[in-house]
Amino acid sequence: MSRSPAFGHLLALAVSIVWGTTYISTKVLLDAFHPVEILIFRFVLA
Repeated sequence: MSRSPAFGHLLALAVSIVWGTTYISTKVLLDAFHPVEILIFRFVLA
């Protein structure tokens, strides 16, 4: 069951996009959550 290197690159891109959206949404989240809570949520998500 060999996968091409492109599959790994696509997975890395998907993770980067999801992780990047957490940075974008942090400003919105700061209105509702404390920064430490956001840090914990991001850690759990990772």
